[in-house]
Amino acid sequence: MKKTARILALVLALMMIVTCFIACGGKEDDPNVVSTTTVANNGGEGDASTTRDIYESHLTPTDWGGKVWNVLGRDANQMTNYEIDADSLNGNVVNDAVFTRNEQVKTQYGIDVVGTIVSNPTSTADLLYSGGEDLYHAVLYIPRDMIKHAQRGFFLDLNTVENIDLAHGAWDWQANEELSINGKLYIANSDFLIQAKARTYFMMYNRELFHTHEEYVDVFIEDFVESGDWTLEKFYEIANSGFASDLDGGGAGGRNDQWVLCADGKGVTRNFSFGAGYRVCKNNNGVIELVPVDDKIVNMVSEIMKVTCEATMTLEPGMFQPLDYALGIDTFADGRSLFLSDLPSSFDLSLGSSIDFEYGILPYPKYNKEQPAYYTQFNYENGSCVGIPYTVSDVPFAGYALEAVTEASTKTSLEAFIETKCKLHHSYDQKCADMLDILYDNVVYDVGAMLNVGGAYSVIYDVITYYPGNPLSRLYEKKVDAANTAIEEVNNNW
Repeated sequence: MKKTARILALVLALMMIVTCFIACGGKEDDPNVVSTTTVANNGGEGDASTTRDIYESHLTPTDWGGKVWNVLGRDANQMTNYEIDADSLNGNVVNDAVFTRNEQVKTQYGIDVVGTIVSNPTSTADLLYSGGEDLYHAVLYIPRDMIKHAQRGFFLDLNTVENIDLAHGAWDWQANEELSINGKLYIANSDFLIQAKARTYFMMYNRELFHTHEEYVDVFIEDFVESGDWTLEKFYEIANSGFASDLDGGGAGGRNDQWVLCADGKGVTRNFSFGAGYRVCKNNNGVIELVPVDDKIVNMVSEIMKVTCEATMTLEPGMFQPLDYALGIDTFADGRSLFLSDLPSSFDLSLGSSIDFEYGILPYPKYNKEQPAYYTQFNYENGSCVGIPYTVSDVPFAGYALEAVTEASTKTSLEAFIETKCKLHHSYDQKCADMLDILYDNVVYDVGAMLNVGGAYSVIYDVITYYPGNPLSRLYEKKVDAANTAIEEVNNNW
C-alpha cells in the first residue's frame, strides 16, 4: 500500500473533521440543509420574523433524578445495536462516544440510559405487547417487523408524543417522511440509530486495478460521480473493459479468478436497481401506492443483469460450496475484483484489516444523467428503526428521554461513526469521505419493499436472478393483485 500517501490523506481528513460540521441527509429540497429556519410573523405588525436553529433543543430543562430509560435492542454480531449504551470507555471510538453521550445525558437531564440487548428482540417485543407490560420506553429492531407491529397498534404516533421534536435536525426528515402513513409516524430514523448507517448499501472499487487499464490510467470514478456521469451506461462500459480474467487456467468464472464485481448475495441486482430509481412502492402524501413496472424499468433491470447475473463477471457467495458469506469481501480484499457491493459494517469483518491497495467508495450508478440524485438502500432485513411501545405508562418521560438522546447523538456517537470511523479509519482519502456524504444523502425507505408486499420485492431481490431470460414484467404481474391487497391493508390499518 502507498503508506505515505495514505498517512497524508488521513491527516488531511482529520483536519477537515475539526473544521467541518457533519452534514448527512442534505439535498436541494432538504429543509435541514441550512442550520436555521426563518418563520414569518403573520400575526403582528411589520415584517418581524423568528429564526430557529434546527439543532437548537426545545426541551424544557428538567432533572429526572437518575430515572432509568430502558431500551430494547438486538444482539447480532455486526448488526448489534451498540448505539444504545456502553459499559465503560474501552478505546473503541464509537463505544467511547456512546458512553460519553450517555454520561452527558445523565449529567444534563438526570436520565440513566440502560439497554437490554437480546438475540431476537421481535419475539421479546411480541411478548411485551401481548402482555401489556411496561418494560421498555423505546425499542429498536428490524424495520419489517416494526411495521407489522405498527399495523397492530403496538406503537405510539411520534407526532403526538410529548417532548418529541421531529423538526429538530437530529431526526431524519427524509426517512420519516417515507415512513409516515395517514399522517402517523410509528417508527422513525434519527441520528441516534447508527445501525441505520452501518446497514446502508454501498460500492467500493480497486483503484489500482482500475488504473491498469490504459484508458483509465489517470481516471477516478469518483469524478464521474461528482459530474453526474456515474450512470448504468458508464458502469456497463467499465464492466466490459476486460477486468474479468481467468487466473487459474480452469476457465473464466472460477473461485480463484478475477472478477468485475463481488457481492454479498443475489440481492446485488436489487441494489443496482434501487440505485437507478426502481421502487416497489411510493409514499404519495401519506398513502402507500404500488409502483408499476413499465418498459423503462424492464429494460433497466435487463441491462443491470448483464453484469450482476453473468457468471464470469459477478461473484456472489451462493455460487460456490461450501457456502462462505465472506467470499465476496475476501475476494475483493485479495485484489481480485474491480468492484464490491456490500455494507459499511463489512469493515468490522475482515475487510478493513486486509485491504492492501488503493481503493475508493462509491454510490450505485444512476439510471442516466437526468436522474436527480444517487440513491441507495437501507438494509431492511438487518437494520433498525426506533419506536415507543403503546404499553409505556410515563409517555412524557419516554418522549423526553428519546429526544434528549437523539439530540445528543449528532455530535457524539453519530459523528464518531461517520466522521471518524467511516471517513478517517475506513476511507482511503478525502474522495472516499466525499462519496460517503453523497451515499447518505438519499437513502431509500420503501415500505413496500420492507414488507415485501405480495412478494413483489422478492421478484427484484432474488426471483429474477433465477429466471434471467424472463422479463421482470412477466414475474412482477403475478404479484400485482396480492401486492395491492397487502398495500390496502397497510393504508387501512396504520
